[in-house]
Amino acid sequence: VLPEESARFESYMGELMRKERLGRGRGGRLLQTLISCTPFAPEDRRRVLLKDPIALFSAEWIARTLGAQVALLIRHPAAFIGSMKRLNWNQNFGDLLDQPALLEDRLGDFRDEMERRRRAPRDMIEDGILQWRIFAHTIDRLRKAHPEWLVYRHEDASREPEACFNQILSSLGLQMTSEVESAIHFYGGKENPSEAERGKLHEL
Repeated sequence: VLPEESARFESYMGELMRKERLGRGRGGRLLQTLISCTPFAPEDRRRVLLKDPIALFSAEWIARTLGAQVALLIRHPAAFIGSMKRLNWNQNFGDLLDQPALLEDRLGDFRDEMERRRRAPRDMIEDGILQWRIFAHTIDRLRKAHPEWLVYRHEDASREPEACFNQILSSLGLQMTSEVESAIHFYGGKENPSEAERGKLHEL
């Protein structure tokens, strides 16, 4: 959400939140997540995690409007593209090209390449390379503009999950409880498969 769109979007979201018009499915769950971390939420709500790669482009609006603490996670391009191939995911660059304000303010340097990839036959590797470059470019800009935000590499968190999460939790003002520690050992243990099966999002 760009600055010139913020007021309209905030008004729209605020109206939905106040009336609690929460539908089912992904949209409803997202609204519930946003409600839980806005001034409309009761003070006893638990800290909410909003995890969404595409929300990277709205990270500044989310932080400014909802008071969110932002942690950026970047992954090695080969692993990123490998996951896309395994899950048969493909980037529709039309979603980005159809947003003139986003191109003007953020992604103008990639316009021609996205146009070429949109017209070209599907190629998951070529598309993945361009998508990773767009994400990496955006993360680099954000980390320079917001040095207080957290930036981590996926591979570091995988190699040393306990040390990495200790640092993340401390930076966010959260505690490493026994429940959290057990979850880290369970999901980050070396006995877990290093590769998920084709078509599966995670392998735990």
